[in-house]
Amino acid sequence: MRKELFEALEALCYMWDQYCGGPTGHVCMSAGENCEEVLDKYKLLKNPHAYGGDIDWEELERLRETVH
Repeated sequence: MRKELFEALEALCYMWDQYCGGPTGHVCMSAGENCEEVLDKYKLLKNPHAYGGDIDWEELERLRETVH
């Protein structure tokens, strides 16, 4: 994986974790919906399509190992 793509995915993970994840998160805005779509594509959500799904931090670390 290219470093630039990983950096963007990592930033999305932190954004999701802060604003969209967990029981108090919200995905009702298009930014959250688009973020969910990208994170799901890269298998970075533990329970995709569940309201406030959690980031799969282990998968993010696995992707970090593939950065070149």
